[in-house]
Amino acid sequence: MKSIGNIVFSLIIGVLFVGCASSVNAQTATLITGNSAGNVKIGMTVGEARTAMRGFSFSRASDGEGIALIEIKLRNQTQMTLYAGEFDPNTAIDNSAKIEFIEVWSQIYRTAEGVFPRMRIQEAERKYGQILSIMLSEIESREFARFTNQPKGLDFKLQNRNGMAGIYPTGQTITTRYTPNAYISSVIVLGTPSIGTGTETDDDTDSSNTSGSYTSSYTDLRTQCRTPAGQGRNGGHVSTYCTGYDGYQIHLFDSATTMEINVESIDKQRSVHLASQSLSFNRDNTKIEWRMKDGKPFAVIMRIYSYQSGSDGLIRYPEVRTGEFLAVK
Repeated sequence: MKSIGNIVFSLIIGVLFVGCASSVNAQTATLITGNSAGNVKIGMTVGEARTAMRGFSFSRASDGEGIALIEIKLRNQTQMTLYAGEFDPNTAIDNSAKIEFIEVWSQIYRTAEGVFPRMRIQEAERKYGQILSIMLSEIESREFARFTNQPKGLDFKLQNRNGMAGIYPTGQTITTRYTPNAYISSVIVLGTPSIGTGTETDDDTDSSNTSGSYTSSYTDLRTQCRTPAGQGRNGGHVSTYCTGYDGYQIHLFDSATTMEINVESIDKQRSVHLASQSLSFNRDNTKIEWRMKDGKPFAVIMRIYSYQSGSDGLIRYPEVRTGEFLAVK
């Protein structure tokens, strides 16, 4: 028979174990890593995320670019937004869609080093080292920071209540200087190279890749395009090709009623439709942004117009613009 002392000792150990386990579970539920935010992980289906986040609400959302997003809330407070490869923000959430991108807004979520949304940049530098660069996205006008010791798979969006977070030289979109009140507005989970590829990549010999190397490059539709000779003969359609990246190019061509804009591989085996614009679409002062991960493009962004439609659903002429937004593919 156990002595009373042994029984009491066992109870104390049990209480301590349960307390430690609860503490670890609580930390895991709010931890941001390169592949996850709390219990939501890159590569999960939306249905699996719902199960992992019981008690949270999932609802359709969008942003200024018209992207179909999923908003996760707790007691009416937005915790994070997800992108799961869906394009139409007017459709119901697809529970079988796989999560590709997590943007964390709530301060309760933190990285292992203790960095969280709404933390001032100068405080984050104490965790991750000095700012390597602050980049202003030319088309979106959003600011992103890279730190010396930034974890892979994470990106940090910046904000300042009274203007730009970064202090940019005239005509430049990259800087290392920032305003005293600049802060991290959200932490973005992009996933490390192993997610969805089946391979693990730990090669840090390229110093430009130490933080995942998320950058932007641009195609100028006025100066970087060419129209092959002989186009448009006998009333035929005209194709114009613009310089792209990593085996891709921009293809502009006219239909009977629209100017079509596609991103396609140079061998023309792969193509993504970016936008349909009016036949009077003006390429001057128009750029397409390529979002790059380790030098490889994974998204394109372009500012385009919406138009008033006729009874046939096509652009009505004379054209009437009804809005301006960013197309992201």
